[in-house]
Amino acid sequence: MSLQPYIEDVRRITAHVRACVSCFGAFDLEAESKGLTPEQRLLCLEIPKLLAELDAQRSDSARTE
Repeated sequence: MSLQPYIEDVRRITAHVRACVSCFGAFDLEAESKGLTPEQRLLCLEIPKLLAELDAQRSDSARTE
C-alpha cells in the first residue's frame, strides 16, 4: 500500500489550513470539510498535532547545531 496519495492529501490540506489561518486567523474545519472524504477529514484533525511536532523537532535540531 502506497502512502503517496495520503502524503499528497496532507500537503494539500496543510497548505489550505495555513492559508485560512493566515487570512482569517482561524480554520473552520466544519465549513471547510464539506466534500472531503472521511480520511481527509481525519487528516485535517491530525495536521495541527503534526505541525506542532515538526516545529518541536525543528527547535530541537536548531539547538543541537
